[in-house]
Amino acid sequence: MVGINPGVNVGRSVYHSGTVGAALTARAGGISGVAVSQAVRGFGVEGQGWDEMLTGQAWNSAATVATALVGALVTGIPGQPVVANLNVPNLPVEAMAGWRHTSIGRIPPGDLRGPARTEGRTSW
Repeated sequence: MVGINPGVNVGRSVYHSGTVGAALTARAGGISGVAVSQAVRGFGVEGQGWDEMLTGQAWNSAATVATALVGALVTGIPGQPVVANLNVPNLPVEAMAGWRHTSIGRIPPGDLRGPARTEGRTSW
């Protein structure tokens, strides 16, 4: 298990994540890996405001959810190594609605607003 990393790893950004990269490296070594990240509210600019951004994080909630996932993997060890990218909301555990399985997106999150049109060209 690697993490708990502040900030979720979603969409194609998982390919650039050190947290997910460490879990992928574990799988390449023949063992399952779990990357754990937690949502944060607000973002500092180039590291500015980092400490303030992390104030009030529900780290214990992310640890509890991660423990449940790792426990399930240990109890039912998969035949082949797997990578799990676990993104946990910044909430108390009792306020979480449950689990949701997703796949890696193909469109970066910022591009969901639609195509950009510049100088007669359309791009995503």
